[in-house]
Parts: sequence; structure tokens; C-alpha cells
Amino acid sequence: MPRRSSLDKLEPAVRDALVARIESDRYTIAELLDWLRSEHGVESISRSAMGRLVARVNRRRQAVKLMSEALAEDGNAGNDEAVELMLQLAQLRLREARIIERLRELGVG
Repeated sequence: MPRRSSLDKLEPAVRDALVARIESDRYTIAELLDWLRSEHGVESISRSAMGRLVARVNRRRQAVKLMSEALAEDGNAGNDEAVELMLQLAQLRLREARIIERLRELGVG
């Protein structure tokens, strides 16, 4: 069984803020590591661990995008209310993470 990533050991609020920063697509891996060090005192995260997390978040975001495009192209799938609601929920979660990150940048919360 693989050992736990150092990123999995982060406090949930810090991890959520980190994922929101990744999803904003405005930061490099170096900037994300610097932010963790300067704002949260986290020194134990390697560049490769951060790169894996960035890749995982980007794959998830790409999957949501592809699903959105596929549903938009397929008129029959768009009529399925359950599929439409799941799609909306996935998009809402991405927007929520971005909003939370922006609020933190503004000093609220």
C-alpha cells in the first residue's frame, strides 16, 4: 500500500484553499509551494507531490469540462434531469472553490 502523500496531511481548510488556488489556474507550482511555506509554515511538501496534486485537480476539471461539452452536444442527454443536476452540482463545486479562494484573497474568512 503506498504511503500517504504529505499533502494529505494538511489541515482540511489549508488543503481546500490550495485546491482552490490550483483551480484558479493563476499560480505556478513554485508559487503554490511558496504560499504554503509563507502563509501556513508548511515546509514538507515536495515539488513532485505538488505537481501530482496539480495534475489530479486539472484532470478532474477537464473531466467536468468534457462532460459538459458532451451533454451540450447530445440533445437527448440534456433532457435527463438527473444528469443535468449532477452536471450543475459539479460546476457549482468548482465555482464554490474559486469564490472561497477569492474571498480569502480579499481578507474575508
